[in-house]
Amino acid sequence: MKIILFLGCLLGVTNQLIGQNLKIKNAEFYYSNYRFYEATPIFKELILKDKLSADEFDAVYRHAAISADKSHDYTFEYEILSKLSISKKYTFDDAFTYFHLSLFLGFYENANTILNSPIIKGSNDV
Repeated sequence: MKIILFLGCLLGVTNQLIGQNLKIKNAEFYYSNYRFYEATPIFKELILKDKLSADEFDAVYRHAAISADKSHDYTFEYEILSKLSISKKYTFDDAFTYFHLSLFLGFYENANTILNSPIIKGSNDV
């Protein structure tokens, strides 16, 4: 009985990982073919529902942000960049985009916080 339960759990976890990888490949396919409107809902499901880690999947987060921007889903782009901003893979370019989007959406306090953040202050690009 324990073996059956263990195999069932193993099968469930394996199925979820395989499904997640297929979603990533599908979203990346649409993204690479400039089909941003079709890629955005898949990225949204991966990030919000499946809760992909921004530290592990930073490229997926960046592609999702670009895709959301191109399909005019700015609230989702804002969510992506806010999640990416607390990861270890946060870059100056991410902060720059997050700053501009915060200004565009009217989140002036957040834009000011980003502008005074160490990643902006410590950059040589400014």
